[in-house]
Amino acid sequence: MKKIIGVIALDPLAGKAYATQVYQVFRSRAVVRNYSIIDGSVEHMGQCDLYMASTDALDAMKKQGHSFPEGARFMEIQVTYRKEAVSRLLEIPKDTTVLFVNLTETMSREAVTQLEQLGVTHLKFILYAPGCPLGQIPEIAVTPDEERYVPDGVKQIVNLGQRTCSADTMIEAAMRLDLQELLEEDDFRNYQESVCA
Repeated sequence: MKKIIGVIALDPLAGKAYATQVYQVFRSRAVVRNYSIIDGSVEHMGQCDLYMASTDALDAMKKQGHSFPEGARFMEIQVTYRKEAVSRLLEIPKDTTVLFVNLTETMSREAVTQLEQLGVTHLKFILYAPGCPLGQIPEIAVTPDEERYVPDGVKQIVNLGQRTCSADTMIEAAMRLDLQELLEEDDFRNYQESVCA
């Protein structure tokens, strides 16, 4: 019998992306359900064998008084970038000033810090989120699939795509669901190869 995995994110688009990633790895062994704080679907969560929630979703759930069902197993989703996304940034010339656009300023800061940890240290990032004051607008904006928040006047947008669940997150989920054998399968190996460690 298939396991049921509930994936919870702050933003519905991020939630859909995480749920797709989880499905890529667990497709033969689990049904994956997607919930979001912003669209309110988190209020109607069904019973799941494991809930996987993004950091910002967990924070929002606490603030809004949402909770998991009694005795539920849940874990935090750790995110990273796909290797292809980092390669695209490495092609931008050294010392270029770029606007990093995300849903919140905190998310922008965390995303840029992670890029720097992955070796993207040659760019000058300006953090931006809706409502942030902005002086001179750089020619290039970089975003993890949040193009809708890029301010007018930017000439080039580098969309990195949604950040992705880390391979460690998938390993932890498999262990919690007692599905360790799938870690030896091609779906997991291909996923692990596509993401940054």
